[in-house]
Amino acid sequence: MIDSLLSECRPILDADGLIVGILGAIPEDDGWGEVLSSAEAVIEEARGRLQIPNKYKNHRRGTFPALSVGLSHGGGQGVSLCTLYYLAL
Repeated sequence: MIDSLLSECRPILDADGLIVGILGAIPEDDGWGEVLSSAEAVIEEARGRLQIPNKYKNHRRGTFPALSVGLSHGGGQGVSLCTLYYLAL
């Protein structure tokens, strides 16, 4: 059953049938396991250096650590910061 779930992308639906996430398929590539192992090693190494301030450990979404990183499109912005970045190139 797991193999059939991982052979193609599947939507994750909420109780109302709205898509809230996507379960990605595993690429058909012999090197994919090595890619995953390398990514896992980098994440594990970085986790030991991560210092999360207390204000990010308990927030409006729950009692678990969460840091905002990257570019966003929200908070009243008319244009995505990502779009502005690429326009500046």
